[in-house]
Amino acid sequence: MATEITRKHAQARALAEAGWPIFPCDPNDKTPAFGVHWKEEATTDLAVIDGWWARADCNIGFSPGMIGLACVDTDMKHGIDGEQNYQALEGEKPATYRHRTPGGGFHRLFVGSFRPSVSKIAPGIDTRGDDSYILLPPSSINGVEYEVVDDIEPAPAPVWIGERVNRRDTRLRASGEVEYDDPHARARGLDHLRRLVKLGDTPRLGGRNDRAYRLAAELLDLGLSEGVAFGLMAEEWNPHGDPPLDTGELATVVANAAAFKQNDDGVWAPGAMAEVFKEALDRLPKDETPSPRSRFHFADEAEMDNAPEPTWLVPNLIPDRQTVLWTGQTQAFKSFLLLDVALAVSAGKPTFGVVPVRSGPVIYAALEGALSLKKSRRPAWKIVRGVEAVPDFYVGPGPIIGMPGEIQEFGDAIAKLLHGKKPALIVLDTLSKMMAGLNENDAGDAGRLIRFADSLVEAFDCSVVIVHHLGKDTSRGARGSSAFHAGFDSVIEVKAHNGVRAVEVWVRKHKDAEEPETPFTLQGHKVAGSLVFDPTTPAQHRELTGSDDLYDRKKVGAALKQLGAVGAAKWIATSVLGHELLPAMEGETPDEHEARVGRGVKVLGSLSRTKLEAYCQREGREVRWFLPE
Repeated sequence: MATEITRKHAQARALAEAGWPIFPCDPNDKTPAFGVHWKEEATTDLAVIDGWWARADCNIGFSPGMIGLACVDTDMKHGIDGEQNYQALEGEKPATYRHRTPGGGFHRLFVGSFRPSVSKIAPGIDTRGDDSYILLPPSSINGVEYEVVDDIEPAPAPVWIGERVNRRDTRLRASGEVEYDDPHARARGLDHLRRLVKLGDTPRLGGRNDRAYRLAAELLDLGLSEGVAFGLMAEEWNPHGDPPLDTGELATVVANAAAFKQNDDGVWAPGAMAEVFKEALDRLPKDETPSPRSRFHFADEAEMDNAPEPTWLVPNLIPDRQTVLWTGQTQAFKSFLLLDVALAVSAGKPTFGVVPVRSGPVIYAALEGALSLKKSRRPAWKIVRGVEAVPDFYVGPGPIIGMPGEIQEFGDAIAKLLHGKKPALIVLDTLSKMMAGLNENDAGDAGRLIRFADSLVEAFDCSVVIVHHLGKDTSRGARGSSAFHAGFDSVIEVKAHNGVRAVEVWVRKHKDAEEPETPFTLQGHKVAGSLVFDPTTPAQHRELTGSDDLYDRKKVGAALKQLGAVGAAKWIATSVLGHELLPAMEGETPDEHEARVGRGVKVLGSLSRTKLEAYCQREGREVRWFLPE
């Protein structure tokens, strides 16, 4: 442990040693470094805390309810003096631990438990408890620190505060059963959000969560579900913040509003449309339009014979109207390459050395890296490809599939954006961000993601590509459940040689076509602060990456010598050579090893006609490997 550490780091350690579980928040901000998972990460483990603060001088987050405390927060903002209102209330106000916030208000800690609330005791007075958190001194916002004022033991919580927080006497009740998310309620919510944006009532430092909480409660009062309220706020209101709330933080705020808001859901909703207008609807002529064909339609032999052959979006790489898992290690240039595909499909330009079979609108749902995609990578691609504009290329947020209503909202947004046109390609980057709150290793949760991808193909008649990371053992493929490899129509793996910015793109699976025996190869070139990748020939790629080539002539020669395959009489089969070059790895099952060797055998078969032809003879279909005597 270094002797010189920051004041925040030192205080974090002191709090942990006193038994207070803490977690890091972003420097100069209230956003937890772990997003919605802050509660699970809170700890008193000094080694973990040292690791956090070694990376950044974080603010200190703390949930009072974790150690049986509750907080009364008096705010000084929007012309409201919460501290003055607190002092004016009747009831005992015992001396207790207190610190000043950067906004001029105070946090008071008491022994006890309060429901989280916003301005329920009185205007400008909030409470924080078990499922909420505060920042502790010497955390700072815009250079102003939280400052301890009364460093004494927390006093027992006054009874009158708990009574005011927990009371339900002002709760408004809905008049009947709520029809969630009807079009009229959604339109009202959307109009409300857009009006707030025009007025500049958007997230700001110092009160962002409170404003978001109140706004979420208003949308829920209108009859919107938690998922739809979150989706509308994330799309229409939050991006205009200075800065916006983290997506996970916003989701937590909306969930808290759904759990703790004062009124019944839908208290301001107009009621179920079918009931309000029942008499008028009954007088309308009946719609005789036949219903659309069920997705469970079963084709007969004639339909199967007349069905179109499988087609490509990008020949041999991206099948048309199917799902693709696009994998690779971190910093393997996965997103650079996929952006090249996406822009090429939208603009009808070559990608991976070929022109897309069809072009059309492309939706790129970026759950991470959206800013660099918009501002540096896309302009650099246009410069290299000589394209002035790509009007049918759209970038926006992607859905968190565990949030109720998000999947429907995502589909609705695409349909609305394209005015009835169908996209040629939808890209979702990344899988882990979409599965926030779910378990990648759980086959059930993995199946949920796969069904979502399939539903997009069905709804929009397009290809869907989802970006994912490889696991620590790259030979075992994509991280998480094996259901990912089984459930996607195609699986593509990107391997990078970072020193020379060269990549290999291997097709690991095509459901309806043969996988190419050799990879696509490309190299990145620096352009306008970004990278743009162009195809390379096998010879160019070997020259760039010769030292990393598993099938390098010297390596293959050494393997043949090791196996005693010297002279034509002592030849060995390709499978034997494959096992020598690709030994089993730690943690790899026999089936996984055989699958990896099988892929290697295909590569050797291809190379036997090119760079490795000096080490083999062909007898019909059989390849015999040996070192010349």
